[in-house]
Amino acid sequence: MKKFISFILAAMLCLGFVGCSESDKDNDNNNDGGGGGSPSSYEELLIGTWEIYKSYHDGAWDYDYGEDKGWSLIYSFDADGTGIHKVFEYGSWWGCLLEWDLVKETFLDITTYDAEDDNEVAYIDRLLIESLDEKELVVYWGGELTYFRRVKKK
Repeated sequence: MKKFISFILAAMLCLGFVGCSESDKDNDNNNDGGGGGSPSSYEELLIGTWEIYKSYHDGAWDYDYGEDKGWSLIYSFDADGTGIHKVFEYGSWWGCLLEWDLVKETFLDITTYDAEDDNEVAYIDRLLIESLDEKELVVYWGGELTYFRRVKKK
């Protein structure tokens, strides 16, 4: 009986290892419709304008965002992979151009260009996407959970 059970377990392990080829695994994680939904719909969800409204860091929630609070951040993502990064601080808005890329529906890479020189990269951020739907984008960014709400859909 032990030999029979051992045989069954060994057979199940073998099936587990050969049941999914490497190409099948790659298809689950690429940007051609595998994984958690079609990338076109995921990218379409991202297209539009998003404004920060809360974050969670150091064990506490922070709701001090918006013009009335003195600081705000807006990302506007266009379908062609470009957009605008706008910040409200010290009583006025300033902005700069950006390029974005959705990586395997998991990461949002944002390259922000210098406000004075559109050819000079100011910084590059990789945001880990926690969740994304029609109304809210939640990312891990700089060690904190950051929440954006949709302001405008393009």
